[in-house]
Amino acid sequence: MALTSCSQIPYVLVNAPKNPTPLQPGAVVRIVDAAEIPVIPENNTYLGTVQTNDGACSLENSAQVLLDVAQSVGANLIYIKKFSERDSRYSDGIFTPTHCDIVTADLLYVDFGGAE
Repeated sequence: MALTSCSQIPYVLVNAPKNPTPLQPGAVVRIVDAAEIPVIPENNTYLGTVQTNDGACSLENSAQVLLDVAQSVGANLIYIKKFSERDSRYSDGIFTPTHCDIVTADLLYVDFGGAE
């Protein structure tokens, strides 16, 4: 007898530190869209790249996933590099119609010099 689960992690995180220092609860995390502001602050520390997937799908869910992941690795800036939409999903040889918003972002810690 085999048991399987349909739950999946709603993101993929690469290049994250092995032992991250999470932000304090309630810490401010800024979200910046590269299409609007194409330059990141110089005084940053890169903490990984995250991409949402079928587990997040909507923009609302993706935003919460990004905030949660940023908090967990100690990032106070989410720099959105790419936004895409997918209208079908391929699994086990079958295409299934499903709309999904996919977000790719870099996670950074930026010293804002005490500015909130």
